[in-house]
Amino acid sequence: MSDAVFIAAFVISGAAIGVLGVLVFGIHYEESRKSVTGEPPGPFSRTTRRVLGLSVDHTACRYVTNPQYRCPVCRQSGVNEHERR
Repeated sequence: MSDAVFIAAFVISGAAIGVLGVLVFGIHYEESRKSVTGEPPGPFSRTTRRVLGLSVDHTACRYVTNPQYRCPVCRQSGVNEHERR
């Protein structure tokens, strides 16, 4: 009985460490590419965003008066709804 509990605990802790490793890898990959505000660059990043519940909302970029302070995606696209109104 104690062997089964030990093995189950070992498997569960190994799975938790594996998930943590994938999350850390995904976070570092996103940070190095500076791609958090755009589309996920790969499956690790997509999984990391899904597990952490990350979603990017660009509505605040519309109300920024200085284009320098917009997110990189909105800055590259040159779209600013506030200037059009």
